[in-house]
Amino acid sequence: MWESIHEFDVRWLTYLNNLGTATFDGFWLFTTNEVSWIPLFVVIILGVYRKFNADVALKILVYTLLLLAVDLIVTELIKEFVSRIRPNNNRVLIHQLRILTTPSNYSFFSGHASTSFAITYFLLLTLRGHFRWVKWLWVWPFLFTYSRIYVGVHYPSDLIIGSLFGVLIAYVFYTLYQRNTLKRLFKVPDKLSIHPESARE
Repeated sequence: MWESIHEFDVRWLTYLNNLGTATFDGFWLFTTNEVSWIPLFVVIILGVYRKFNADVALKILVYTLLLLAVDLIVTELIKEFVSRIRPNNNRVLIHQLRILTTPSNYSFFSGHASTSFAITYFLLLTLRGHFRWVKWLWVWPFLFTYSRIYVGVHYPSDLIIGSLFGVLIAYVFYTLYQRNTLKRLFKVPDKLSIHPESARE
């Protein structure tokens, strides 16, 4: 079974990665860089603080940051446990791929995929009904995740499992958020409160 998965991974990674051209390398290198997306999240944070009162906005931010931290820790632990060599460090594959970056840690599963899908799904669940644009956040994880194939550092299964894990852990944190689990640690309201001037948005 594992051999079949590896064959699937190598076949699709090689095919998709080699669709890339020098013309688009700059775009995908920009896309795969976490720092490139900071402005997006600054806008989201400002939008949340404008829409909700400070206590609720803080609650959303705290749960999002805790989700990110737990996701990163679990992802790194699983990477160390599985110890799957990245394709860019695989001596058999390096001559078949267009490798644009060379991370040295392990491959399974993708932190880019797990964190981006986790944050996006959590924000979608939390902010739906309050922001019409929130559904467009899905553009980020799909671009962010695919970029890892383009630059030659992840197998498709790394991304698929990472994405599924991200969605799962986001749902868990959303459940904790709804139950106000951290109310003993943070003074937060039980229900969402919206600024009157933003209620019509």
